[in-house]
Amino acid sequence: MKPSAAVSRLRRCLGGYSVAMLTILGILLLIWVACAVAGFVIKGLVWLAIIGIVLFVATAAWGMVQRTAHR
Repeated sequence: MKPSAAVSRLRRCLGGYSVAMLTILGILLLIWVACAVAGFVIKGLVWLAIIGIVLFVATAAWGMVQRTAHR
């Protein structure tokens, strides 16, 4: 297949969309995926921070109870 035939076949497959438009859509999709992954990571870190704070407070309370029990 000659290059010009390949290009015209590609244009027919794209359904009239230009290559520049598909490039922009591809970049926007990649940005969307990156933002979605970042959102999941940040939300996960927030939950880990909450769990860490709760466990820290529970450990401190347990330590104070044990300390007063030994007196």
